[in-house]
Parts: sequence; structure tokens; C-alpha cells
Amino acid sequence: MLFVLHWVPDDWAPLDLLGRYRERLAPGSFFAVSHASADQRPDVFSEITDIIAASRSNDQVRLRSRAEIEPLFTGFELVEPGLVGCGHWRPAGPGDIADEAELNTEFYVGVGRKP
Repeated sequence: MLFVLHWVPDDWAPLDLLGRYRERLAPGSFFAVSHASADQRPDVFSEITDIIAASRSNDQVRLRSRAEIEPLFTGFELVEPGLVGCGHWRPAGPGDIADEAELNTEFYVGVGRKP
């Protein structure tokens, strides 16, 4: 579900949708998520969502906070380091984390494992 779930509107009941998806996965399967968030830079993301809305596309972005994204992992065991900003997902060296801290959490990422 990389770069997918922020396109899923609330009226599609994403938690129920993902519950049905989880049920079909074999035990031990992994579930990866990346999701856009305006937690750190709401002004920038407000401008982006306004542009997308003005396009009148059927696809509208739904930014969620970290607190709204975490329940998407219901029924999965989060793999370390958990649900974190993209730059903090197992950085391997220089360049993996932005110097401006807020840039590291424009997208949250996590991997869950189905028990």
C-alpha cells in the first residue's frame, strides 16, 4: 500500500477495506504503508490539496495524521522501528534523513506483519 492510502477517501471505510485485505493474507505476510501527512507542514500540504481539488479529478487526496494512520495497521504487528517519518525508516547513512526535520515526516511509513 505504498503511496495508495492517501487516495482512499473516508467514505470508503479504509479500516474495513484493510480488514478485508488482511483476512486474505497468509500468516507471516508483510504489509507496507506509506501515507502523506500534513502533521508538520500544514500550509504546504493545504496548497497541494487545493491544487488537486481545483483539478476536479475524481481522485482527491486525503491527508491523515499519524494518529489516523496508525489504526490502519490494526491486526498487524508493527515491525521496528514502527510507524515513523520516511527519513527515519532504518536510515543507512548520510542523505537518508533530511536536514530539515519536518521534511522527514511528510510521509509516514511502516511495515506490519500478520501474526
